[in-house]
Amino acid sequence: VADQAKRGTHDVGADTLWADGITGKNVLVGVADSGIDSLHPDLDDQDWLRWGAVTSEPKVQAFVDCTAVLPTAGGSCTPAKGYDDNGHGSHVSGIATGSAKGGTPLQNGRLPGMAPEASLAGAKVCLAAGSCLNSSVMAGLQYLATEKANGGAGAEVINVSLGSGRFYFGPLCCAEQVTNNDPEAQLVNALASANNVLFTISAGNSGPVLQSLGSPSVASQSLSVAASIADFDLDHPTAETEHGVYGDIRPEAAAAGASGIAQFSSRGPSGATRWAASLNVR
Repeated sequence: VADQAKRGTHDVGADTLWADGITGKNVLVGVADSGIDSLHPDLDDQDWLRWGAVTSEPKVQAFVDCTAVLPTAGGSCTPAKGYDDNGHGSHVSGIATGSAKGGTPLQNGRLPGMAPEASLAGAKVCLAAGSCLNSSVMAGLQYLATEKANGGAGAEVINVSLGSGRFYFGPLCCAEQVTNNDPEAQLVNALASANNVLFTISAGNSGPVLQSLGSPSVASQSLSVAASIADFDLDHPTAETEHGVYGDIRPEAAAAGASGIAQFSSRGPSGATRWAASLNVR
């Protein structure tokens, strides 16, 4: 049983799996995002529980830049050394596979990823400003999911911490329902079936309401992952933690001292008085 008095990896019982030897070793995790900083101490090599040791095995096994793949002009992903000019992709990669190497020896082991011995394959599909073309995203997913024998990375799990939001102003205006027929969702379904790969995709930055999932999280063959605010939930009744769409705090929660819920993003809280999504593994 996960220790709910602790945060992060303990919330989902990852530490119990580590004790049983399940650490992600020999598993390749694909990340389609803004990139991966392959020089970051948590992501540069396989040094879980061997911090400071000299190891020649890099954590990032493959990396391509797909930002030049355009909707009409086409293009292709190009191999490159892992880099990240935004930071989001490296943050996500750390949540998934970080080896917990600290800035000082005393900090080693404090912030491990969920699967600290897993390897990474990265596809840079977003620009420095955070914008991501659908063409780039789809090219990156194709590369990560395709088997190595066919020119791809051969990832077994692919994390996608991005996607479209819901567009809804009803009953004032109009509404757009994101469905499984979206091109990105169709690609995810096809790749999952053809390559036996698990896609874990963020549920989005809205909810919990009907039709609040964005694409490609609506893909029927993907695992859609949401977030929680367990720190606040631990000490307050359910009624006080209820929130509306886009993280708007309900009166019950406001009366308890909360002023808002930070967008469910791996970037965390947007202000000191906002509750961060404390369990947000995407």
